[in-house]
Amino acid sequence: MVIIGIVALGLLITVGVEEIRFRLLNRVLLSEVKTLQAKNQALQAKNDSLLEEIKTLKAQLEARTQEYEKNFSIRRKEKNLEEKISQLKEVINKARAILTPTE
Repeated sequence: MVIIGIVALGLLITVGVEEIRFRLLNRVLLSEVKTLQAKNQALQAKNDSLLEEIKTLKAQLEARTQEYEKNFSIRRKEKNLEEKISQLKEVINKARAILTPTE
C-alpha cells in the first residue's frame, strides 16, 4: 500500500509539475504573441506610410517623365527647325550666287 501511495504521489507531483510547466509555457507564448501582434501593427503602419510615400514618388516620377518627354520633343523639333533653317540658308546663298550678275 505504501508503494502504491508513493507511486500515486509521484504521479500527482509529475502531473502537477507538467501542469505548472504548461501554464508557464502558455503565458510565455501568449506574451510572445502579444509582442508579435504589436510589432505586426507597427510594421503595418510603417508599410502603409511607405506605400503612400511610394504613390507620391510614382506620381512625381510620372510628372517628371512627362516633362522630360515634352522637353525632349521640343528639343528634337528645335533641332529639326535649325536643320531646315540651315538648308534654307544654303538654298538662299545658292540662289543669290546664281542671281548675282558676274562682272
